[in-house]
Amino acid sequence: MWKFLCKNANGNEVLELASGTGRVSIPLLKEGLNITGIDLSKSFCDYALKQSSNHGFDNAKFIHGNITKFNLKKRFDIIIIAYNSLLHLLKNEQVEACFKCVKNHLKANGKFYIDIYMPSPLHYYRPENLRYSTIEYFDSQINEEVTIEETNNYDPDKEINQLTWYYSSKTKKDFLISQFSTRMYWPDTMNRMLIEAGFEILNLWGDYNLNLFTEESTLQIYELGI
Repeated sequence: MWKFLCKNANGNEVLELASGTGRVSIPLLKEGLNITGIDLSKSFCDYALKQSSNHGFDNAKFIHGNITKFNLKKRFDIIIIAYNSLLHLLKNEQVEACFKCVKNHLKANGKFYIDIYMPSPLHYYRPENLRYSTIEYFDSQINEEVTIEETNNYDPDKEINQLTWYYSSKTKKDFLISQFSTRMYWPDTMNRMLIEAGFEILNLWGDYNLNLFTEESTLQIYELGI
């Protein structure tokens, strides 16, 4: 999806917020786009830079910084915050600051893309401490399949979901446990915040096939202009 959206936009200067290890950015480099990434984790930035160099791209920039307060003194054709990264900003003030930075870095005819999932009451109001299987993947470092189970505790007043992830392989259960919180945004709240920040909602899709958003959609994928 990201390849399609970026290749069909005007221009090739792309800024990815919360760029992580380069999951989105490196495939876009392969499409001939110029990539700048910002992430709060220096180790992620270093890893993404190394990976891009290993693929033969020495022009990528991965900057250690905060997506709520940055000034790159440059404007971009495309700005992306992908795969629920926006949800790690737990306060309205943080989101508003992020949106202000985006506006200051987006070209007049540029596009801003947000990808977050749709809150589900069935998902959040679950029995406490009951584990649910969420992700399975192959971990090359331990050479085993890994399963991630999660428990959650949802605070409806603050709209914050507190999650615990339990990583297990066939040989070792719970070899890693991580805790984090995410903010839940319903479409009416996100629409209001975007409009108040000065963005125009060009499209709202409900899945990675870019079907229009409906009540049954599991994702909120925004295409925005200024």
